[in-house]
Amino acid sequence: MKSKILDGVKVLDFGTYVAGAAISMVLAKMGAEVIKIEHPTKVDGGRYFLAVPGASAPDARIGAEIFSAANIGKKSLSVDVQQDEGREIVFDLIKQADILIENMSPGSMVKRGLGYEAVRAVNPGIVYLSSSSCGQTGPESFFVGYAPTFAQKSGLGHLTGYPGTPPSNFITSIDMRSATMSIGAVLAALFHRRATGKGQYIDLASQEAIAFNLGDCYLDYIVNGDEQGCSGNRREGFAPQDAYPTSGSDEWVAVSVSNDEEWAGLCRAMDRSELVDDPRFATYRQRVENADALDSLISAWTQGRDNYAAAEALQRYGVPSAPCLNSEGCFNDGYYRERGVFVELEHRQTGRDFNLSCPWRFSEAETGVTTSAPLLGEHTVMVLKNKLGVDDDRIAELADKRVIRRLFDYDNPF
Repeated sequence: MKSKILDGVKVLDFGTYVAGAAISMVLAKMGAEVIKIEHPTKVDGGRYFLAVPGASAPDARIGAEIFSAANIGKKSLSVDVQQDEGREIVFDLIKQADILIENMSPGSMVKRGLGYEAVRAVNPGIVYLSSSSCGQTGPESFFVGYAPTFAQKSGLGHLTGYPGTPPSNFITSIDMRSATMSIGAVLAALFHRRATGKGQYIDLASQEAIAFNLGDCYLDYIVNGDEQGCSGNRREGFAPQDAYPTSGSDEWVAVSVSNDEEWAGLCRAMDRSELVDDPRFATYRQRVENADALDSLISAWTQGRDNYAAAEALQRYGVPSAPCLNSEGCFNDGYYRERGVFVELEHRQTGRDFNLSCPWRFSEAETGVTTSAPLLGEHTVMVLKNKLGVDDDRIAELADKRVIRRLFDYDNPF
C-alpha cells in the first residue's frame, strides 16, 4: 500500500469556520495527523453555522454541514486551555507537533498563553500559522472580518457581476481561497525546516491572500491606467463567451471562444458554416461589437438541445464548452462519479457523510481520508492516553474539574 505525502506530520488545529479549519482538513487528506482542539463549551462556530435556510439548529456535538466539510479526517480533543491544567495538556502536545494552525483574532492566542513565543520556547521547530482578516500587524489588524469583507477589500467584488450592479458578495469560496494560500505557506515552511532545521511563524492576512490572485487587475491599472469592472459573463479576449439557455428548465451551457479556429468550430457545430466569414463576426473585434446578435444566434441553437448534448456537440469541434451545473448536477455528474470526487464515509451519528476527494492524483502516494468529521470530544480520552500516557484516574479527575470533556460527558451538561 502506498504511503501518504504527509505521513508522520502532526498538526494541532485551533482553526474555526472554514478559513482556519479547511487548512488542516487538506493536510489530513495528505496524511497528516490532525488533532482539533476546542473549548468544552466555546466550540468552533462552524458547528452552529446554518448553510441551509430554514433548517433546524444543528446539534453542536455533531456540527452543521459546513463543519462536517471542513473537519473531515480529524481527531477532536475538548480541553479548556484557559485552565492551567488544560494548557499543560496542550503544551505536552505542542512538544510533539510539527504544525500549529489558528485563525482567531490577533492577540487571542497570546491571551490564552499559547502565542508563538510561548510555543516555540518548548518546540523551536514548530511551524505556527496565524490566519486573520488583516494580519497580525498594521493599521487594520484589529478589524473584524469574514469572507465577504475579504472579497470586497481585495477588489474582487467590484470585478464580479453585471455592469451597473452593486459589487458581488462572496462567502465560503473566499474562505477556501484563503485556506489554500495558507496550505502553500505551511508546506513551504515545512520544506524550509527540513533544509535548515528551523521552525517559523507565518502571519497570513486573508484579504491579502485574495488580492494576491488579482495581480493582473492591479497591474492593468498601474501600467495602463485601466480600471477593470464588472462585465457579466463576457470577458476581454473571448467572443462569444456566455451561458446559453438549453431545453431543460433553468439549464444552461457555457461557451467560451478565444480564437478564430474555435469560432469556426462553433459555426460547424451549429451547422452554420456561412457565419465564419460573415462580416459581423469574421474577426474577434467584430464579434465583440456584435455580441448581442451573436448571442441570439447561439441561443437559438442551444435552446433546442439538452445542456450535456450541446456541450458534447461543441467539444467535438474543439469548442470549449460545458453544462452549467448546480450542486445536484455536480453530485450526479458522470465525470465526478467516475473520478471518485464525492466520497461516502460512515458517520457515528448520522450514518453516512460525504466529502470531496483531493483534486490531484499522486503517482507514488495516496490521498484522502477514511473518517468523517469528529464528534465534539470524541477523541479526548484516546489523545490523553495514547499521546500523553495519562491514566484513567487522572482523566476522570480532569473531567471532574471540567478541564476536559469526554464524548459521553456531553450527555450531562456543565
